[in-house]
Amino acid sequence: MKIFVGNLSFAATEADVNRLFADFGSVASVKIVMEKKGKKSRGFGFTEMLDDEQAQAAIAALDGAEFMGRPLNVSPARPKPEVNIIKVKKEKYGWRMKRGKSKKMPGITRSLIKKEADIKQAGVHAVI
Repeated sequence: MKIFVGNLSFAATEADVNRLFADFGSVASVKIVMEKKGKKSRGFGFTEMLDDEQAQAAIAALDGAEFMGRPLNVSPARPKPEVNIIKVKKEKYGWRMKRGKSKKMPGITRSLIKKEADIKQAGVHAVI
């Protein structure tokens, strides 16, 4: 079972979190999420435990418990939502064209505004 561990100390390492969860059973993996630029922790991570009963016991015991000076938020991990993303060609005035702006920005044509409406109607959640 995959477990979300939030409000981690920025000084916490994967080995520290592994030792914390090892008291409740066998730990398959530990991953602390790091910033894209640099090696600083973002303050949360994920732990995967092999046995679901041991994972539930760890969640119940560690949620709200203090670890390295901070109270932990521990819960079952939710799956990543699937998002349809379509890249729209970058135009003169930016990536996203909004309705009603064509009068102020002469480079935007009605066909670009119509394309955005078609993309939204197709069920796309995000336009980049």
